[in-house]
Amino acid sequence: MRLSGILLAMLSLVLSGVTYLSLAQNIAVKHHEIMMITIEAYTFFKLGIAVTRAIRQRKAPSSAGGHSEHRLCRGRLRFHVTALHARLFRPHER
Repeated sequence: MRLSGILLAMLSLVLSGVTYLSLAQNIAVKHHEIMMITIEAYTFFKLGIAVTRAIRQRKAPSSAGGHSEHRLCRGRLRFHVTALHARLFRPHER
């Protein structure tokens, strides 16, 4: 499980670097405003679901594998935070 965390952290750093380079070189992909709003709404919805599941799991872990489900929820939360980070730093079409 530690290896997965390390790999996710490295992926987050690489994604941040790619986002920074694409913005610095002005080669970022531009999407239509409605498409961006839809993507952001979906991301916030999924992030809310992941946070809610993580909180519920922390409050009442089941005795039959609660730890693995808790780790899975944390992994989903990290994934959605990374996706949100990528979407927040993309330029909006003006």
